[in-house]
Amino acid sequence: MKAEVFITINWNGPYGRGEAAVAIVLKAVGDPRNFLKIYGFSHLSHQHAEALAALRAISLVKPGTDLTMYVENPYSAMMMKKENHNLNAHKELWTEFYEKAGNLNLTVVRDINHRFKQSSILATEKGGYAMEEMEDTYGKKGHEE
Repeated sequence: MKAEVFITINWNGPYGRGEAAVAIVLKAVGDPRNFLKIYGFSHLSHQHAEALAALRAISLVKPGTDLTMYVENPYSAMMMKKENHNLNAHKELWTEFYEKAGNLNLTVVRDINHRFKQSSILATEKGGYAMEEMEDTYGKKGHEE
């Protein structure tokens, strides 16, 4: 099976701690339908949101899939391609991502204006999805400096 995944993160707040609405569009090659999943996260860094989005997206496909992932952020692209060997930040998420990626034929494409970006942003702005409160880097929910 061949599939494509398009990840859009609609971010609100400073990069160190904010809220993310993550839209993931899954498209099986040859199928005219698109499947949209939206996740909301609060109290996390932008890089944490990127790692969560990557893991959630790759978890949507079955092992053995030829998968092309379209991402906007250079951090995500580098981490997915293992071009950034610093696994200190969000090590557990990236390790799980790599384990799942090992069962796929994965291609990562950085495209800041992929074909589902605008529709994904509009979908996240409509709301109606649950927000998951994440632990921040201090290990506390909602910690304020």
